[in-house]
Amino acid sequence: MQNQAMALHEAYILGRAVQETQQITFQMERGETM
Repeated sequence: MQNQAMALHEAYILGRAVQETQQITFQMERGETM
């Protein structure tokens, strides 16, 4: 049971990282980065 919770937590963190990466890429394409 604990392993399943850990896997869910890691998947959540991975999903967040992917979202942030996509957002940064989108901003870069629009030339909004510093």
